Amino acid sequence: MFFRLFQYNLLRSVRMKEILFWSLIFPIGLGTFFQVTFGHYMEKEEIFTEIPVAYVEEADADASFGELLDTMEEGDDALIAVTDTSMEDAKQLLEEKEVSGIYYNSGEEVTLYVKEEGIKPSILQAVLQEYEQTKQTITTIAGVNPMLVEQAVQAAGQSVDMIVDEKYTGADMDQFVNYFYALLAMTSLYGCFLGVNCAVDIKADQSAIGARRIIASSSRFVGILADVAASLLIQFVCSIVGFVYLKYILGVRFGSRIPQLLLVLLVASFIGVASGFFFGSLGKRSRDSKIGIVVALTMLECFLSGLMVGNMYHIVQEHCPVINKINPAALIVDALYSLDIYDDYTRYTENLVILLGIAVLLCIGSFLAVRRERYASL
Repeated sequence: MFFRLFQYNLLRSVRMKEILFWSLIFPIGLGTFFQVTFGHYMEKEEIFTEIPVAYVEEADADASFGELLDTMEEGDDALIAVTDTSMEDAKQLLEEKEVSGIYYNSGEEVTLYVKEEGIKPSILQAVLQEYEQTKQTITTIAGVNPMLVEQAVQAAGQSVDMIVDEKYTGADMDQFVNYFYALLAMTSLYGCFLGVNCAVDIKADQSAIGARRIIASSSRFVGILADVAASLLIQFVCSIVGFVYLKYILGVRFGSRIPQLLLVLLVASFIGVASGFFFGSLGKRSRDSKIGIVVALTMLECFLSGLMVGNMYHIVQEHCPVINKINPAALIVDALYSLDIYDDYTRYTENLVILLGIAVLLCIGSFLAVRRERYASL
C-alpha cells in the first residue's frame, strides 16, 4: 500500500507544472540572473594579487623607501609590483588604472596618491604608515643610543616579512556567494508547495482525493507517510538539480564538501515540505490561501537570510540574533557558509541540529492537527 501511494503521489506531483516551475525553473532563472549581475565580481576585483604601484623619487631623496619597495617586490609572494617613472607618467598610469597608487618621494617626505578607495589603496597606505613609524623609531633610537640603531634596522627589515598570504581554508572569500546560499535555501524551502498539497489531499472536505481515501478506509498514517516521502524526494531532486546548475554550469564556488552540502539540502527540503504540511493542516482555508501563507512566510525567511539584501543576515545577527537561530533559511545559509569557510564542523553541526529540531516540531504539530479530524458526512 505504501509504495503504491508513494508512486501515485510521485507521478501526480511531477505533473503539477506550477510546482515544478517554482521549485526548479524559477530558482534556475534567478540564479542565472545573479550570476550575470555579479557572479564574477570577486574574481575580477577583490581576489588579492600583486598591487601595481608607481614610484617617483627625486634626485636628492632618501633611498631607504625605494629599498623597502624593492624588498617587498621580491619573491613569488610579492606584495607589490613597482614601476619607477616620472610624476607625469605616474599620473597617467593612475588615471588609466594601470596602477593602484603613486608613491612620491620628494626628499622631505613620502606621499601616497590614490584615485579611489578600496582594499589595495588601503594596503599601500598601511605600508607607508609602517615605513614612517619605523623611520621615526630609528631616528629616536639614534638620538638616545646610537649603538642600538643596527638592531632597530634589522628588526625593521623583519617586519616586512610579517605581511604574508596565508590561507586558513580552501574557500574563496566571495561576498556575493551568500546570495547563492540564500537561493539554495529558497529552492529547498519551496517544498512548502508540495507540503500544502499533501495536507489538503488528506482532507475529505477540501479535496476529492481526500474523500476517496476516507471512503477506501486505507490507513491514514500510511497515506500521509507516502505523500510526504514522495514530496520530499521530488523537492530534494529539484534542489540537487538547482545546485548542479549553479556549481557546474554557472561556476559558482560552493567549496569541495559536496556530501555535507547535499545533507543540508536534504534537511532543508524536509523542512520545506513539513512547513507546508503543517500550515496546510490548519483550518479550513482553500488550497490557494494556504499556499499564499506559506509563500509569504518563506519569502520573509529568505529575505532575512540575505536573498534580497546580501548583508541582511549580518544586520539581523547584530540587532536580534535570536531570529537567525529560529529562521530556517538563515540556518541553511549559515550551515552552507560554515562548510565553505571553517575547517571543523562545529558550526555546521549546530545549524543542522537546530534545523532537524524545527523539522521535528513541524511534524509533531502537523500530527496533532490532523489526528482528530472526523467527518459526519461526505
